[in-house]
Amino acid sequence: MWDNTCVMHRATAGDYEGKYVRDMRRATVHDSSSQAYGLNGETAFRQAYS
Repeated sequence: MWDNTCVMHRATAGDYEGKYVRDMRRATVHDSSSQAYGLNGETAFRQAYS
């Protein structure tokens, strides 16, 4: 899992200050298949990690 709060820091002063516009975008993936995370029963999850 990637946590974007780790990379959303402010640019430091100096060479970058006021020169560049920050362009932030977000991409998400939606999986509605029967194998999607959270749709499998608890037993299937436990068997996979036991």
